[in-house]
Amino acid sequence: MRYWLPILMLAGLAACSAGPDARYQFGVSADRTSQANEAATQAELDRRANQICTLGYSPVKADTLNAEGGGHIADLDLACNPYQPDFWPSQFTFANLF
Repeated sequence: MRYWLPILMLAGLAACSAGPDARYQFGVSADRTSQANEAATQAELDRRANQICTLGYSPVKADTLNAEGGGHIADLDLACNPYQPDFWPSQFTFANLF
């Protein structure tokens, strides 16, 4: 029994030190009807990604897929920027305390 606690603590530390994983990547997609509408499609993909990733995102892969009826679907795989906790505000003044 007394050997389980260090083993569990070591396993917990190993789990906390794992780096970014492919599980944290996801995709957003939008309908792209023509090449002339590329800017509007990119704006729609950006809007959808910013709704999910509030701290910004990094694109992983962009692709265009064929759809039914001769249409196309723009697909963007991305990863959200990680959250970095800040325990001391960068703009600290004593007026913030009152």
